[in-house]
Amino acid sequence: MFQSSRHLAVVLPAFFLLGSCGTPAPERAVAIGEAWAGPATLALHGEVDLKSAVTGNARHGEHLEIIGQRRRWYKVRTGRGAEGWVDDRQLMDGNQMKRLEGLAKETSGRPSQGVATTFDSLNVHSEPNRLSASFVQVKE
Repeated sequence: MFQSSRHLAVVLPAFFLLGSCGTPAPERAVAIGEAWAGPATLALHGEVDLKSAVTGNARHGEHLEIIGQRRRWYKVRTGRGAEGWVDDRQLMDGNQMKRLEGLAKETSGRPSQGVATTFDSLNVHSEPNRLSASFVQVKE
């Protein structure tokens, strides 16, 4: 009886220890590049499809790690760990981000140049190209 209780005292904690050892956490994909979020709010999709579920969001100018690519789509990871697929037109590279930050710094102390009226919502793009990322929308 004494022998079996000793075995039980050794085996029982071992089973609890093994039971608490779940599967290891999945490894994080290695970053193959970097980009910055272009629009005011960038939706991260679960699949390479605009209609797929949104898995997370990134805000304009947020640094993103590129962890995969399929044609024009990039799989990115935010600083908070959210991962998802985005269209390449919604991303900015380092040079674009530096130019945009430089422009903001250069014009921050200047007075307004006038008043404008829009008849519809007006998208402000990061470059003079309608396909470039739009990071601000001026309402009517």
